[in-house]
This record gives sequence, C-alpha cells and structure tokens, in this order.
Amino acid sequence: MKHIALILTCLLLGACSKTMWVKPGSSREAFSQAKYECLRENKERVSGVAWNAYGGQAANTTRVDKGMYLACMNAKGFYLQRVSVR
Repeated sequence: MKHIALILTCLLLGACSKTMWVKPGSSREAFSQAKYECLRENKERVSGVAWNAYGGQAANTTRVDKGMYLACMNAKGFYLQRVSVR
C-alpha cells in the first residue's frame, strides 16, 4: 500500500511541473538564436507514399531529430530544468 501512495505522490508532483531551458546569464535573444540554429541544423525532410486498392497518398514534411536538438542546445550551454507550476 505504501508503494501505491508513493507512486501516486510522485505522479501528482510531476503533473505540477514543467521543464524550461536554462543558461545562467543568458538573455532571451540568445536563447531564441540558439533554438533557431539548433532547429534548423537538425531538421530533415521526410517523404512517403502509400498505395491501396482505392488509390494512393503522398506525404512530404519535415521533422526534428529530438536527440540531436537536445545535444545541440546542451553544446550551446543550455540545459533543461524542471520547474514547479503553481
């Protein structure tokens, strides 16, 4: 029973927090520039085609490699920090 209470407490505390990018001494403009550069560097085009008996469908979009994006932001000195929301 104690384990269930501990798990529920952790879930409730986790629901009241979010993560933010942090770099001590950095400005909002520096964050925006770093975010833009990292998103641009780690975008990749994804295309696909699907066919069935009724016809076909094509898709062409871009996605960001999240792991590489996180690594890029970390390399620029930013890190994710959990903050509580009240």
